[in-house]
Amino acid sequence: MVKFAPDLYIAQYLNATGQLTAALNRTIVDALEAGYQRQLTYRRYDGGFSAFGNYDKSGSTWLTAFASRLLLEANDYIYVDTSMLQSSIRWLIDRQNLDGSFNEFGKILDTNTQGSGTGPSLTAFVLLSLLEAKLVLQKSCGGYYCYGLYLWEEAIKNAKSNLENLVTSDAIEEQFSLAIVSYALLKAESPAATTAFDKLLTFSKTEGNTLYWQANSSATDDAQAGYDIWRPPRIQARPIDILITSYAILTFTELGRIDAALPAVRWLTTQRNAQGGFSSSQDTVVGLQALSAYATKSLRPKTKLNIQVTNPDVLAAFKVTKANALSLQIKELSCAPTDFVISAEGNGFALVDIDYSFNVDGDLATPSFTIGTLLSEDRLDTFSLLICTKWLLRQETGMVVQEIGIPSGFKPDLSSLGNVAGLKRTERQGDVVAIYFDKIGSMSLCYSLRMDRESKVAKSQRSYVRTYGYYDPANQSTVFYQPKAIRDASICDVCDGCCPLG
Repeated sequence: MVKFAPDLYIAQYLNATGQLTAALNRTIVDALEAGYQRQLTYRRYDGGFSAFGNYDKSGSTWLTAFASRLLLEANDYIYVDTSMLQSSIRWLIDRQNLDGSFNEFGKILDTNTQGSGTGPSLTAFVLLSLLEAKLVLQKSCGGYYCYGLYLWEEAIKNAKSNLENLVTSDAIEEQFSLAIVSYALLKAESPAATTAFDKLLTFSKTEGNTLYWQANSSATDDAQAGYDIWRPPRIQARPIDILITSYAILTFTELGRIDAALPAVRWLTTQRNAQGGFSSSQDTVVGLQALSAYATKSLRPKTKLNIQVTNPDVLAAFKVTKANALSLQIKELSCAPTDFVISAEGNGFALVDIDYSFNVDGDLATPSFTIGTLLSEDRLDTFSLLICTKWLLRQETGMVVQEIGIPSGFKPDLSSLGNVAGLKRTERQGDVVAIYFDKIGSMSLCYSLRMDRESKVAKSQRSYVRTYGYYDPANQSTVFYQPKAIRDASICDVCDGCCPLG
């Protein structure tokens, strides 16, 4: 969904602002259609969705709601089988509790947003999908009242009532829950939305001309304390903080309070990485949704800007007009000064990013995992790598990805992995093997991977093993390994016919 959702939000933004040309529409439609087919691979036989499809024991309430809502919205741009989506929404409704709430029936993939698998944030998340589904179902009923619509309306009413009761009894304390409940109740046209949002505003923080939220479990001071060697000037916010602020922007925008949203938008844009996303997949999806919603409401019809980057000489100059406003302009600098002055003249809106990147020889932050490696069968043409991994923090990991770098000239034998507890999927991505686990605990999880030579390469450099939380990549650790046999091998050792006799 991390690729599908941005394409959808871009389409919605361009369409709402009259900038969706025929050429752009064709490109977006192609991307959405390809994404639609990919999403179907995660759909289970019973209508639910899960991270690993039918390989999981049960569908995920959270993922089913997420996938269904995006596909329902995409129905405006591409053909989506609405009967298939109705069965997925029915899967959710059949699992609604008598009090209107929802529980997680699948794996807890993201402990920040799914918590323990119950609670108001999950109910609000599902409610947003039910509201979107109702609009589609009304069309499929052909203007007539049908039984399916009755089920939808009852589910919406019960979920809405559950959240309203929690808000009016002041039972919601957690910031993320307040943020998503505020937005969901506002979309459901509930007066309790204002009460929840007002409470959320009391937790807001300001810094300069920015506004943001910071969950208690992700304070920046704690994050900075994890840096033993070097402390960067700015620590990127945790995904949960980006999610809270993004839902606040969506609520501001839905209320028509565009000026009030601007300080939060300023903060959110500072959290983007060099590729335009955020820390993880989920905060990238919601963050882009918030930015596109805000941009739609705050669009300025005239754009003509001259932008300069100086220090003190002109390092870069850009012209932004209506014709190129949607194009990314990049200038690579020949020097790396520590101070810049960015100035702009004219009318319109533009975003300037300055990206620094550098390489380091090890973890800068305190590792979140312990990773041990042991090499066996260390020969010129093959070796086996034993990897043992243990989680070091207190909370649950959620879904974990382990990336294993492949030395030059070798290929992994994925069949050598065997049956590994919690392993859900393996895939090769270029010179990296990615292994997905539903979680990794405080007890060491070990497995062995064999690699065999496929081409004649000598003096292969060391490779890495990187482990990180899929939904919170800041929780990560990296170690390196290098088989001795291939490290010390000469060209003559690897290729008998490459060296002259004698």
